[in-house]
Amino acid sequence: MYAVPGSDKDPVAAYEFYAEKRPVEMNEDDAPFYLAINNCSKQGTGKPWFKKNAVGVNKLNGLMKTMAEKAGISTTQLNLANHSGRKTMMQTLTKKNIPPTDIIQLSGHKNLQSVNNYAIMSEKQQIEMSRTLCGLTTRTVSKESSSCNVVDNQQNNSLTTFNSATSSVDSRHGQQALSLFSGAVIHGGQFSIKINSLNQSPTLSQAVESLTALKRYKRIKVLSDSDSD
Repeated sequence: MYAVPGSDKDPVAAYEFYAEKRPVEMNEDDAPFYLAINNCSKQGTGKPWFKKNAVGVNKLNGLMKTMAEKAGISTTQLNLANHSGRKTMMQTLTKKNIPPTDIIQLSGHKNLQSVNNYAIMSEKQQIEMSRTLCGLTTRTVSKESSSCNVVDNQQNNSLTTFNSATSSVDSRHGQQALSLFSGAVIHGGQFSIKINSLNQSPTLSQAVESLTALKRYKRIKVLSDSDSD
């Protein structure tokens, strides 16, 4: 960590003051960091503030809560432990998108996967994910609605084409049926003539059948009552 000049929370200044009050031989690299307190009965004796042995386990376990209380941090809904400081450091660096390869050099982890175990989603990330999902849902519904409209339009166009083709066929069949009597002279009494106008053309029949899958028939009944000349 680097110094923060002028701040009462300068980590370098705090460590230098802590090292000054420790026994000289306990400032070696292999010495325990937390030392037992040397309770002096007299002030100004110049004795070190700490003993040459590590602090007890029970004292060490309650150290974090004591630090939080003196710092004015509410511990009512917090389960603070000595590992909380390390956990806070890891989560803070992860949120700031510091590469895991850089974090393990500070934390001392040997496995990159250990860094991912501290990763949590921030509120900002949750909001962005929610907006992304809401936008995706809206676009999907709009796309499905557009697809339905296209299908409906295609069906309507097919039905219109079929009706037009049917009307054209019926009209042509009617004209062909009436042309049978063009210029004819019929003698006799009452005649009943039935004409089956089913189109026998393979091409047109297949086109009509592909649209409706049903066969259509047209019947024309002609009644003629002509007196003899």
